[in-house]
Amino acid sequence: MGPEASAVFLQYLIRLTPATRDQDHIPVILAADPSIPDRTAFLLGSGESPLPRLIDLAGVLERAGADLIVVPCNTAHVFWADIARAVAVPVLHIVDETIRRIEPGEPGMRVGLLATRGTIASGLYQSALDAVGYHPVLPTEDLQGEAQAIIEGVKGGGDRSGLTKRLHALIDRFVERGAERLILGCTELGLVLGPDPGLPVTDSLWALAEATVEQAGM
Repeated sequence: MGPEASAVFLQYLIRLTPATRDQDHIPVILAADPSIPDRTAFLLGSGESPLPRLIDLAGVLERAGADLIVVPCNTAHVFWADIARAVAVPVLHIVDETIRRIEPGEPGMRVGLLATRGTIASGLYQSALDAVGYHPVLPTEDLQGEAQAIIEGVKGGGDRSGLTKRLHALIDRFVERGAERLILGCTELGLVLGPDPGLPVTDSLWALAEATVEQAGM
């Protein structure tokens, strides 16, 4: 759904696969359809539901021979259960895989969440963090506005170096509010930091790629 996030996800798969030749890599079928209705807009009460198109595309992948389906969009996972029921092959859950890859901390560890307004409103990450005994640190309205602006800047082809600086500053503000770790809960956010930013963050796009390689038995 995010064209660049989908492309970078494939790059991460290649980078994570222990291959020494072309034939060692994971066969991939990519269904990239940016026309899927905006997930956040629908969740916030405006716009068309993306679910019919998500189910259609999952069926396209299954009929094309996919043994596993992954969706490199966090907000789309609000509809994960419906997508998973619509196909006979497994569908990885980006939130579960991201939570599993947070660097362990003490019970009650405070984990900041950077994501779209739709993902925040859905409670996807909050419930998953609560389930493992971590305390979600949610954005204030101004922090959420900045996170959304950065996400939209990435999608709109904004100045990448400027967006990187803004995201670093946003992460610093979460740390000032007590976050000990942070989740990049939108696949666009990691695109301005890269997979190894040297910060206490877990990137959901990288986590999904790691999980995909594991599921492929690599």
